[in-house]
Amino acid sequence: MLEKDILKVSLSHLDALGLKEQDKPKSYQYSHTVKSIINDLSAHRELSFISSKLFQIKISASDYKSAIFNDLYFGDIRIKEQCKNLQHLLDSQVKPAWTLVTAYYAAYFMASDISKANGKFVTNLSEDEFKRLLSNEPLSFQDTVKVESNNPFFLSVEHGEMTGDITLIFRRSSPKPHKIAWHNFSQITDKINITDERLTYLTLLKSIISSGSSGWQTPSAVRNTWNYSQANYFGEKGDDVGRTFSSIIRSPKSTFNWARNNNLKPSNENLAASIAYVYHTLRPSHQALINRLKIN
Repeated sequence: MLEKDILKVSLSHLDALGLKEQDKPKSYQYSHTVKSIINDLSAHRELSFISSKLFQIKISASDYKSAIFNDLYFGDIRIKEQCKNLQHLLDSQVKPAWTLVTAYYAAYFMASDISKANGKFVTNLSEDEFKRLLSNEPLSFQDTVKVESNNPFFLSVEHGEMTGDITLIFRRSSPKPHKIAWHNFSQITDKINITDERLTYLTLLKSIISSGSSGWQTPSAVRNTWNYSQANYFGEKGDDVGRTFSSIIRSPKSTFNWARNNNLKPSNENLAASIAYVYHTLRPSHQALINRLKIN
């Protein structure tokens, strides 16, 4: 429904880099992802710490573009497997809680990879990886940097028009990658400008993922309720609250018929159903990205 609009915005970053089909690696290698470039000090053109919570790495545009292809290829494998798992659960007639949480994770991975194509994503550095990046800094500075076993960073990508290099900007983030992922994706939807009948679908999507004052909850908040807060949702209570979700998750048509209702209110039942809507919106959007980049 919105896949063409989401694709246009998500690809604008790579288009600005002059991405071409020949940038695609001849073979996909997990050792040549963005994370591997971060950890390979020899691949850095320049590494500089601006503060204890902010640093940047400059790399070549060719290395970055090749790494993005690898990231999206392996991400697509994970997403396809998650979607298969969801279909297996649906065919097995299990409790709604299991299918809802599985659908959530598939949607989360899709949102993350669409945002990654747009130059914004979350990465985690281990204690050893972060210390290695800090190793050439003065000891007086190293002492000011908090290094933990897991160090999450929000990564944004900028393109140097004069040098042609890529700058990876790392900002220390809270340990809530799911919240950041939905924020990143909401920035993509904020750039979509439509006025036709699809505006109803876009408005609902933005309300769900933006964590605003509409009363809707982000997909991760709904997941937290079902997976952690309400243990009884895995029993008969979940059958009741998840009735609409179970009805529409099986079909995009049913899901979009549900979403077309302008009078939808964020009741507990509709909050659960919103996971189906986000899933069926993101699945064709992510597939459109994979198809456009000819990743296979």
